[in-house]
Amino acid sequence: MGQLVPTELNFHRSHNRSICLLSTLHSAFLLALLLVSMPALGQRQASLDPISDYDFGSWANAGSLSLTNTTCATMIRGNGSLSAYKIRVSDEYSTSNSDNFYLYLDGDSSATSIEITVDHMDTSEGTYDSLTEGVQSSEEHDSPAANCPGGDNLYLRINIASTELAGKPGGDYEGYFTLRIKRGNALDSEVFYVNVTVAASPEVQISHLDSVDFGQHNGLGDLSVTETFCVYSSEGSYNISVDSTGRTGGNHYLLATSGGDTIPLAILFADNGTGPGTVQLNSNTASGNGHTSSTDCAGTDNASLTFQLAESDLQAASTGTYSEQITILIVPE
Repeated sequence: MGQLVPTELNFHRSHNRSICLLSTLHSAFLLALLLVSMPALGQRQASLDPISDYDFGSWANAGSLSLTNTTCATMIRGNGSLSAYKIRVSDEYSTSNSDNFYLYLDGDSSATSIEITVDHMDTSEGTYDSLTEGVQSSEEHDSPAANCPGGDNLYLRINIASTELAGKPGGDYEGYFTLRIKRGNALDSEVFYVNVTVAASPEVQISHLDSVDFGQHNGLGDLSVTETFCVYSSEGSYNISVDSTGRTGGNHYLLATSGGDTIPLAILFADNGTGPGTVQLNSNTASGNGHTSSTDCAGTDNASLTFQLAESDLQAASTGTYSEQITILIVPE
């Protein structure tokens, strides 16, 4: 009996030690987890708020464009101190190794492009610096406190020169970009779009024009030659006028290739037909209706100019060769 008590007591002691050991291991494990989850005092954390897209709307020969958006960008160490950072903007549509930024017609990188420039500024600096596509800025930005209590600190400006927009086919041009802030291994990024619509400019085109030869005058009758041609106008209607090197006081003349003699020349216009002209063109303009879907009028001429020399003027002219250069001007209405 006396031996049973110590045995029982030893058993309970051993059991209690096991419980204490498990409790100690459990506490050590939790402590290790807490230590792992705590950031190192020097570790940085980057934070970048979303930045709005850039929508320039429609452009129609209205000069250069510029638009600025802002965002909050911070870089804070684990001990709460602030750290400087640099930024980078990448062109996500581009497949080339260009240093420039582009917008593409319908967002297609193989289509017509418009070059843009990207500038950045920190509110603590007050001046803009330009960025190169895919290259980290050489200038550092100073980080404000978390959540930018003084307002957005990073300004990003997109510029489009009028020379890039002029002459481009009408349509929607789009770019897709990534803005990134970075210092060491700490980084954050946001994406944004840039859009501009280039209004289609009215277009006109003249085709099927040939030189006109009156031939030789035999001394009797007027001379008349009609030249038919095609006028394409994206707007449909157009105005036509003519000019000549020998025009004087609004009237046109053939000029002698040798000497100073002239022969009065009448020029008459006809719209939507291939017959002789009916509207005389001196220094005035006439209106017409062009083909709106085919630049060569589907092979069928839709306008004509008739050139006339009167018998009396031909008989009064000195023997010789006469010529003139005619310039035709078509302007969409």
